[in-house]
Amino acid sequence: MDKRWYPQFVRSSFMSRHQLEYISSGKLQLIDVVLGESILFHFMEYMEQEGVSSLLHFWLMAENFYNHMKSPDRVPDIDVDVADAIAIYDKFISLQALEPLNLGDTVRVEVEEGICGINGPIPNCFVCAQQSAYEVMNKV
Repeated sequence: MDKRWYPQFVRSSFMSRHQLEYISSGKLQLIDVVLGESILFHFMEYMEQEGVSSLLHFWLMAENFYNHMKSPDRVPDIDVDVADAIAIYDKFISLQALEPLNLGDTVRVEVEEGICGINGPIPNCFVCAQQSAYEVMNKV
């Protein structure tokens, strides 16, 4: 049923009507936007216009890192995991970040501790930074 009918439903006027009603109802949350493929592109454009697209880019990269680390199909490789985590850290969180989010020293230190564990980074090493970024995005 999912393979046959769901793709048709997603492209149907019924789904469009449902999405419009949901958006208009005031029940739409930021999490619905960042995890919803159909609206994410438009939200990215909005965040660029507001000059805070780095927050969204970071949130999505951190979410992908977490999902990859928790994937049951993942082959553990500490060197790759550290490199991936450091790339996100260097781009958004470090004191010399290319696109600094300025989330504060407490968040930065917590992320550093999550990345620099004995067994490599923990899956949720960016969770505190994601929460901070999410709070800022929610206000935009």
